[in-house]
Amino acid sequence: MTTNTLNFGSALRQLRAARSLTQRALAESSGLTINYLSLLENGQRQPSYDAIQSLSEALAVPPAVMMILATDTKKSDPRFRKLFAEMQNSLGTILSGK
Repeated sequence: MTTNTLNFGSALRQLRAARSLTQRALAESSGLTINYLSLLENGQRQPSYDAIQSLSEALAVPPAVMMILATDTKKSDPRFRKLFAEMQNSLGTILSGK
């Protein structure tokens, strides 16, 4: 059985861009450092639960949405791959305002 893996950095970058925020602005509103955000976005760190909560509040996005966007569909369970891809596409469209 294949397990879901997360690419949190990619999801964070996508959400930050959708909100037209710089790393500095997101750092200020989330209480996290720019360095930490950079490490997250570059996949060099995985966020703590508290960091996810802070980012979720700063981005005005529920943590569950962040985790759906972070799911690596290529490594997810084949039975759910299409569903995750569809959810990600729908959320991406909603967040971008298109």
